[in-house]
Amino acid sequence: MEMVSPTFINAISTIKWWHITIFLISVHFIKAIYLRVKYLSTRVPVLPKGTKRLVNYPNPKPVIIDFSNYYEIHYTFFSILLVPYEKNVLYVDDLMHENNPDKTTDTKDYVLRYQERLHSYIHNKLNLSIIKNSNFCSGIIFKIFKGFCEIAIHGFVFFPNIVSGMVANFEQCFYFIEGVESFFKILPNNNAFCKVFLWHFYEEIEHNQESSYLFLVYQGTWKYFYILLSAPLVFSMLLITITFQLITIIFMTPIIWKIPFLLKSFNHLCQWIAMIILSALLLFFNINASDEVINKDLALFRKLFQERFKESLEGKNVTVNFE
Repeated sequence: MEMVSPTFINAISTIKWWHITIFLISVHFIKAIYLRVKYLSTRVPVLPKGTKRLVNYPNPKPVIIDFSNYYEIHYTFFSILLVPYEKNVLYVDDLMHENNPDKTTDTKDYVLRYQERLHSYIHNKLNLSIIKNSNFCSGIIFKIFKGFCEIAIHGFVFFPNIVSGMVANFEQCFYFIEGVESFFKILPNNNAFCKVFLWHFYEEIEHNQESSYLFLVYQGTWKYFYILLSAPLVFSMLLITITFQLITIIFMTPIIWKIPFLLKSFNHLCQWIAMIILSALLLFFNINASDEVINKDLALFRKLFQERFKESLEGKNVTVNFE
């Protein structure tokens, strides 16, 4: 039997964790460019695209997180993060609407403020149900993270221009990180948790152009400065979120899933970093997803949502059931 070459062993031994990190970030970045480059446009987007919906919950049921499901863990922490984050979105969006230098554009029918206000409210209710129905250990982790987010993110209001860059970047990340069909694969169940996030992601597609367009118009040539300042802020926010996610995986997931979930978390963080870089570059060069591809994605999303939940997103009401 032929021995493994010492040169090969030495080469493997020189690989550091940051080599793997850079490699994964590069792979995710190149993949996103490959999948999206033909759908990008420098044209001013046609706005608004969204609808001001109501969410009803007539038959409350408890929401219990399955700790053997990676994406339920991952999106639980994002749900907790989103409540104070959305409040910052509302704050900076109000400022940009009030001081919008583009007086030729009527923004009264824009939906971002309305939708984000509702997202914050619904996710808060979802989070309370998750925490209420968690065991002692996971409940403590969720509560500590919730308290940390409320304190840290509320402090961002003292830097509204930087936050406007953070919001523009983060909103684009939500759209570019996964394709429509991927969202339905990673959130495969017909339950309240998946339905809330799929409804939320649909509305993110509807209004993601609003946040980037208003940021670019409002900040003008200052956009470059605030994009550079805000990108590390988005990264820090995601890193802290993933850190709490890792703690939960270590203490709460079945032993058979611990290593796969830890590796997946690392890969997911690299994917988010790649999206932060991509979103910053798109904002730098005034690039959006084209109106045509967004309308196409919205149509596909409505079709898949209708098939899964037997409910139309074309109406002004969505029903979810959680206490």
